[in-house]
Amino acid sequence: MIRKLLTTVIAFLILNCGYALRATTSGVQSSASLQNTGCDRACLQGFVTQYIEAMLAHRPELLPLAPGARFTEDCNELKLGEGLWKGISRFRDYRRDIIDVRQGGAVSDLVAEEGSEPV
Repeated sequence: MIRKLLTTVIAFLILNCGYALRATTSGVQSSASLQNTGCDRACLQGFVTQYIEAMLAHRPELLPLAPGARFTEDCNELKLGEGLWKGISRFRDYRRDIIDVRQGGAVSDLVAEEGSEPV
């Protein structure tokens, strides 16, 4: 199975989706405006949770993404909802979020399962 770096993939997705969320809510932004996203720690953590719940439900349409938001897995661009989105059956209890309020980014370190096996 090619999915050896699931944690990194999910972290990358969440970070990119955080930027897509800002683009959706703020329109085109200058680099100066990226410093003040208007999304505090709770907002960013809420988006991470929303992303994880949508992934577990296999329903990417639940996410408020900007048009043109992209999903990559193992360095390959896929349609959002493909790849890991189809196979994940649950996330284990371990979860560590890293939130960067200044940059408006968030990463979550998780362990996912397909069936009963970790991926």
